[in-house]
Amino acid sequence: MHTLFRELSHTRSHLHLCEQELALRMAGLLQDFQKCTVTFLSCGTDGQDGPTDATGAVVNNATIHNAGIVGLDYQKFLAQNDSYTFFQQLDERTLLSCEPSTSTQHTTTLSPSSSSSSSRTLVKTGLTGTNVMDLVVILLSAP
Repeated sequence: MHTLFRELSHTRSHLHLCEQELALRMAGLLQDFQKCTVTFLSCGTDGQDGPTDATGAVVNNATIHNAGIVGLDYQKFLAQNDSYTFFQQLDERTLLSCEPSTSTQHTTTLSPSSSSSSSRTLVKTGLTGTNVMDLVVILLSAP
């Protein structure tokens, strides 16, 4: 974990998105963790992370898997320091349902989100007028 924070402190993001980048890096670390469900929230109390409309992001063990299903490579976005676009695209492509196909092959039909405003990973609270601290919450749930 110490290495993760050291990497973040040396990252040069063109948007300076500390909260969202921390969440995306944590999603990468959590993807193979199977002992329990882990939900990770990283956001600022001011309601804004860099020059974006999001204050942070919330991820879990399945975030990277779900991103792969809809064609997003999280490592590409990390390399470009563009976590906001990753989460924005993931939210826009959020699955409403996964229905088995009627064909003989086992495939999954993906349905895009009906509205990009129904954010699932980006946390959007609006400006709060306060800048007290950054907030990180980790929730562990039994399988």
